[in-house]
Amino acid sequence: MAKIIAQRTFTVSRAPKDGKPGEPGKPGDKGEDALTLVITPNTFVFQTNESGEIENLGQNTGKVRMYVGKVEVVPDSVDAKPYNCYARIAGISTLVFDGVSPNQWSGKVEVTAKYKGQTRTATVEFVVSAQKWNEAKIVSIDKEVVGLKAAQTTINGRTQAVEQRVGRIETRADNIEIEVKKQVFGGANLLKGASLRNLNLLLLQREQYVKIVNYPSVAHLEHPYISISRHGATQNEWNGAKFPVIKAIGGKTYTLSMYTRIYGSEQPYIEVKRSRSKDMSAPKNSYPNIPSTYGVWKQYTYTFELEDGYNYLQIFIGCTRNGEAYLSEIQLEEGTKATIWKDPDVVESMEAAGIYLNGNDMSINARSKHFNFIDQQGNVVASVDDMGAINGLKFKTRNIGGGYIDLTGSLMSVFGAVAKNIEFGIDDRGQAILKFYDNAGNNTLNLSPDGIKAESISKASFKGLGVCYIGGMNVLNYSANHSIFDPYFVDTEPSGTMVFLYTGAKLQGRFLADGAWSQSQVEANNGRYFYRNSAVSNNTPVNGVYAARQPQFKYTQTNTLPSGASVGFIKEICTIALYIFQDGKISSIYRQREKVL
Repeated sequence: MAKIIAQRTFTVSRAPKDGKPGEPGKPGDKGEDALTLVITPNTFVFQTNESGEIENLGQNTGKVRMYVGKVEVVPDSVDAKPYNCYARIAGISTLVFDGVSPNQWSGKVEVTAKYKGQTRTATVEFVVSAQKWNEAKIVSIDKEVVGLKAAQTTINGRTQAVEQRVGRIETRADNIEIEVKKQVFGGANLLKGASLRNLNLLLLQREQYVKIVNYPSVAHLEHPYISISRHGATQNEWNGAKFPVIKAIGGKTYTLSMYTRIYGSEQPYIEVKRSRSKDMSAPKNSYPNIPSTYGVWKQYTYTFELEDGYNYLQIFIGCTRNGEAYLSEIQLEEGTKATIWKDPDVVESMEAAGIYLNGNDMSINARSKHFNFIDQQGNVVASVDDMGAINGLKFKTRNIGGGYIDLTGSLMSVFGAVAKNIEFGIDDRGQAILKFYDNAGNNTLNLSPDGIKAESISKASFKGLGVCYIGGMNVLNYSANHSIFDPYFVDTEPSGTMVFLYTGAKLQGRFLADGAWSQSQVEANNGRYFYRNSAVSNNTPVNGVYAARQPQFKYTQTNTLPSGASVGFIKEICTIALYIFQDGKISSIYRQREKVL
């Protein structure tokens, strides 16, 4: 495909304004002494592929040069201020585009350079063109449309005329830039209410004749459609749908498109109302007719230019009196060509459901009408009712090393770092319970409707805890990234040793002698950790710092690139518990690392 590319050099030579109000300013440098900033080229046209993705963005660079008269000099500094894009200065002399902001199809970069105390600024503009596949058309001075493909082919002896137009276009770079901007397409759907969902955006006038049909009867339509059907009216009634006022940009070209199925010869029409103010006062209107399709679904498009100074638009589609019209996939977008329909009411739909986004913040209104958590099989596993109460089958907090809580039905269990320590709620016999357990799993105290009861433990026991010795108390001064912890931040259990928690036997609140330990020794050693699992005289309590691996947690973090694309990273949070033993008594702290998988 032949391309016609016009590149211009943009030059700024502006004397600084040093004069005071009411006094003449200093004259600017002239001729040999003039300081100028030159950006080549000063207009960029980025092509997109068939998927709407910008191609070869990084290869589009601009050259930044500064001159004193005709002599090129090196600026002291160069800065870039991008609008609707991501751009920077590489080195001191190259303008680089890193990306285009989401849903933006034109913009600019202001380049400011300083040299020996003087400042010069130049503006570089860009447009995104979705017209790579022989779609582009260039309008010549006499407004006759000439296809680029026609510039390659002799048709009916018109090659010379085409060449003449091309020659004129090359000398009119302003015209090329203007026409390319007009022909940009593939942007967002600007027409709020066009999703046809019940969001109080769309006004149906005379609802007995104007309705939203949510179940299209035509295979290629995947969205609801507007039905306007009126017969027998004896005077004008103007039945139809009015869309909300939208903000637009004067001087740009817009295209309204939709699928239509029109019966008979009574044509519906579109009212395109333009105004300089949001209240739509003193409007300028146009009224194009929608031609009959005689009962067949066809796409209809209407392209118009919004005059300078008119920055507000409102669209009405209806019938003047009688007619039968069906309208679907209605879209208003910047440019000259209709693209695939896009939902313009995503934000309104989310807010109607109680979800509010503000930058990086998200709020969810728990009193939304329906707020459900769905598992992979489509089952509702948790929900929020209209009073804000959370209903679910099971709730469990994440264990990040300090234990967790498990709530199932009417019974809640609290797990510490070693074992289940508390259980309360209604048990399977329908009885209210509150039970306490030691780290060996022994039920030591119960609170029930019958009163408080300390449970007897008829037999002493040693319960093992698998840990790995790290060192003395100085280990606690190390951060999680210290190499001493590397053997424990692993996917498998590190090999270690056993220390044993001793629980003495108790009868009616009195401890019993056990092995080589007397009653008083059993009472003193109860709840302590030892190196051996027997009550002997040489069993010494544990001292030092030990480690144990905890469950790992994986999640996906999504980052937005400068191009607007989203990239997901799988991360893993690894936790180890550090058990601190002092004379057999245990306490714990935790170290945590995060890594990208």
